[in-house]
Amino acid sequence: MISRKAMSKSDQTADKSTPMRKRSSKDDDGKTKFVLQGTSSFQDLRGDIENILLLLLLYTLQGVPMGLAASVPLLLQERGATYSQQSIFSLVSWPFSLKLLWAPIVDSCYDSRVGRRRSWLIPAQLVCGVIMVFSSSAINYLIGSDGNGNLAVSELTLCFFVLYLLMATQDIAVDGWALTILSRKNVGWASTCNSTGQTLGYILSFIVFMALNNTEFSNLYARRAMGWPPQEAGLITLGGFMSFWGWVFLATTLYVWLFKPERSSSERSLAPDDRGDYALQDSGTEDQAEEEMGVKETYMAMWRVVKQPAVRRLGSVLLLSKVAFAAADAVTGLKLQEKGVKKETMALLGVAVTPIALFLPAAVSKYTSGPRPLAAFMKVFPYRLAINVAFAIILWSIPARRGDEPVLSPLLWAVLLTFFL
Repeated sequence: MISRKAMSKSDQTADKSTPMRKRSSKDDDGKTKFVLQGTSSFQDLRGDIENILLLLLLYTLQGVPMGLAASVPLLLQERGATYSQQSIFSLVSWPFSLKLLWAPIVDSCYDSRVGRRRSWLIPAQLVCGVIMVFSSSAINYLIGSDGNGNLAVSELTLCFFVLYLLMATQDIAVDGWALTILSRKNVGWASTCNSTGQTLGYILSFIVFMALNNTEFSNLYARRAMGWPPQEAGLITLGGFMSFWGWVFLATTLYVWLFKPERSSSERSLAPDDRGDYALQDSGTEDQAEEEMGVKETYMAMWRVVKQPAVRRLGSVLLLSKVAFAAADAVTGLKLQEKGVKKETMALLGVAVTPIALFLPAAVSKYTSGPRPLAAFMKVFPYRLAINVAFAIILWSIPARRGDEPVLSPLLWAVLLTFFL
């Protein structure tokens, strides 16, 4: 049973603009279900700042393997990898698309002494950190930069596939933990931490890495700004970058293990005068029912959700809409390199549009909330399709480079700018 605290008239007026509302209704089995609505304001973050920063860090760590997986194809292309080898490496991103298959196991199997989410988060991040640290010494051999020119694409794909698999599992755990680690009125910040953190991690390990990995960019901008003499190598290497983030993974895991316990169901029950605007009076019965669900019951509950007509329609739209962009998104960057665009040029342009990538989700959030969240998507979809056609025409019309001279026409700069935006 959910009750609302008594409010003054002014409180009720303010509550219409920035509340976290909770509605209850009955599902098909007659059980009570709860829906959180709305978001909280910055003034309501009391007691949740540390938790929000932790979620932001955990989601940033998710974005690091993603960004590295986007950097590797450019490094492979530079070393003469074929498109068939590139297609093999593209399989590394599959775990994030298929994580629904083992999400019920992550949600149902855990050690109560460690915590429902930490039981999976801690080992996933621990193994990921260990792999990144120990593989950093062999990564130059895998990408063919150790002087022998051989590309171990299969081994490289396996390494990053395991990293993606671990991060997909970590994502399941963090998504679930975000709903309980934050107070009810601030739970809307979980999605903000997700989008911002993953974008930040991706930018750091793709755009920033590609820039500082390049010798010319490092000498012209980084080393000159710091007063260091020019060198024959970039400021950072792929192995050193992976080793650094591997230790960050291990340090973060140690902090979560030792200093961030997971609250039990009874501890998450809010008193009427606690931080939230609503109180759960029946002392966590909903949490108790959730914890008693086994793997089979969780899969059945997931299947009931999947069978909902609205879910099936939304899933079909999200699946089929990506088909139109798959070729352009995967090949455009490689074709730009083939036409003579240097990695440092793409990295520099990526740095320039980084602020846009970080703040654009927040800017468009007001158009994606409300009763028609896909209205903005439907409006821009035709323009996104037209851009794909423009990509193909422009790249086809640009002549191939002659020798070492790149072709940097205005059309090519237009493709670059649009590609990164």
